[in-house]
Amino acid sequence: MELRTLADARALMRHLPVGHAERPTWHHVAKELAAAADGGDVADAAIALRLAFMIENIEHELGPV
Repeated sequence: MELRTLADARALMRHLPVGHAERPTWHHVAKELAAAADGGDVADAAIALRLAFMIENIEHELGPV
């Protein structure tokens, strides 16, 4: 899945394997995505996503921040 927008990231969150969405890592990602959607720093959301992908060993392609 290629992520280019906050909506793409939100869609990814809906497709996490069972149990993943309940992990603290993904709660943090959700919080950062919501903050970015409310006018916060998109870079913070991108960093949270990248870290979650590294922790979960998920291949990804994020657009530039």
